[in-house]
Amino acid sequence: MATRTVTNSRNVAPTRSTAGRRLNMRSFGSSSFNWRGNTVEQKIVPTDLTPITLNATTDYSVGAWIHIKQKTVTGDSDSHTFVNCNFNFGGNLGYLIQIRPIIGNLSFYSGNTNYLSGANVVPYNKWCHIAFTLTGTTLKGYVNGALVWTKTITRKADSGNNEGKIGTESTGTGSVRRMAGQMSQFFSTKTLLTAEQIADIYYDGKYPTLDIYYKLDEGTGASAVDSSGNGNTGTITGNSWSTNVPMTTRSTV
Repeated sequence: MATRTVTNSRNVAPTRSTAGRRLNMRSFGSSSFNWRGNTVEQKIVPTDLTPITLNATTDYSVGAWIHIKQKTVTGDSDSHTFVNCNFNFGGNLGYLIQIRPIIGNLSFYSGNTNYLSGANVVPYNKWCHIAFTLTGTTLKGYVNGALVWTKTITRKADSGNNEGKIGTESTGTGSVRRMAGQMSQFFSTKTLLTAEQIADIYYDGKYPTLDIYYKLDEGTGASAVDSSGNGNTGTITGNSWSTNVPMTTRSTV
């Protein structure tokens, strides 16, 4: 098993050993989307919500490159929300995917049950790639192409709220658990991606057929272009862009 370190100009978090694979150099454009935390109303909402909303049986795969800031509030009251998948905590329905503050857990709400990975699997102030897959009752979490978490969960029904959004749990300001940091290359699909496909995305930027693929490299404007070929444009509220993008150099083995 090869030991790999990552050296680059964009501060990408080191990854786990994975059979000698290289993190291949590629362009991420010159911009990423900038999340400003709870102080500003921000969200990305696809025209068709179907690819990011879940019911009790749907297969699902979702991921992105993220560079999140260290928050100072413990517990879930200031979590980084990755995707709201038609969530209704009070009704014990729908799904919510987050990264917990301070200790970097992956967090997956199924209704009002919160499933947590171990601590410190997601680094702060470094670019990393995260992905989740769900089939049946089996949830898996990946960081930088490696499986870091497997959990058997209880599935919940769709909340019926017709609500799906990227980067925020709720609307308005205050304690709405928004992401704080940058995001690039968001994808979502109602199919189960394999571990090999997740690794291909991380190492080589090789994406399978997807329902949504937002590169988030526009650098201006209030629309996220869907590069999946499905034309599912994302409408951005609180558009903000950053020149902080993921790595531009090759790792070493």
